[in-house]
Amino acid sequence: MKLLLVRHAAAVPRGTPGIPDEERPFPVLDPLLQAQIREILDIQLADMVKARRILPDGRSMRIRADGGSASRSQERLYEANGAGGVFAQSSR
Repeated sequence: MKLLLVRHAAAVPRGTPGIPDEERPFPVLDPLLQAQIREILDIQLADMVKARRILPDGRSMRIRADGGSASRSQERLYEANGAGGVFAQSSR
């Protein structure tokens, strides 16, 4: 079994009242939860519909999907949840 660490990421400035600046990563030990997280990440990382690359100077440029039709992560997550995918197993 591989160790999977998860850490909360908040898109707020450091020093925002009520939000600690240091968040501690924590292990995900349950194999089913690990599989769900990995599937979600794989789906989201394959989504190139509105993908952008951040350049060293801070500008961004659009990334085009290679080959066939682009994968849309939101649609794929809906399909994975309703079609007996990994997400459907958690309700058992």
